[in-house]
Amino acid sequence: MKAKETMGCIFYGLVLLLILISLSITILGQFVSNEYTAKVTDKVVKTSNDNSKYIIFTELEDGKVKVFKNTDSLIRGKFNSSDIYAEIKVGHKYKFKVYGYRVPALSMYENIVSIKEIN
Repeated sequence: MKAKETMGCIFYGLVLLLILISLSITILGQFVSNEYTAKVTDKVVKTSNDNSKYIIFTELEDGKVKVFKNTDSLIRGKFNSSDIYAEIKVGHKYKFKVYGYRVPALSMYENIVSIKEIN
């Protein structure tokens, strides 16, 4: 019985640790900002349940692929995701101001704050 209780404690401890790590990445990501110049190669709307987010696929100047999300953010006071998504045109080049981290295992992307088209 003790071995079963110990395994249960370890399991719940690991779940709690994963939740804390995920929350820490999300909160700390609010304070990490970057700027990229990239050409938009595609854009899609990713929908799950009642939640949608705009995904923007780009190619950086060095040829690397970079994927961003474009969602509203209460903390950042950003409520114009639909407007930004409508402005973004595939094949055009933009300067993207973003914040957050890209964590593939958690399906986390840097979030677009603003864009400026570059001719």
